[in-house]
Amino acid sequence: MRKIVVAVVSVCLASVWTLSIASQDTQAPPDDYIQLIRKDLRENKKSIVAESMRLTADEATKFWPVYDQYAAALAKVNDTKSRDC
Repeated sequence: MRKIVVAVVSVCLASVWTLSIASQDTQAPPDDYIQLIRKDLRENKKSIVAESMRLTADEATKFWPVYDQYAAALAKVNDTKSRDC
């Protein structure tokens, strides 16, 4: 459990650091940086789930397609919410 917490905190800190650097650069629009950060968080989240669950090959074959559908649906909802803000 401690490893999961450390991984999540690390991802969050990396995102904040990236955002602070991105805000200093005036050439690229902030929306582009936000999209990059969100993409990075989504990729890291999957690796954290994979490490935490430690699935067998058979379990992974069944689990990951369902997880990918869930993640895509969640991303769609979160994208809609972020545009409404």
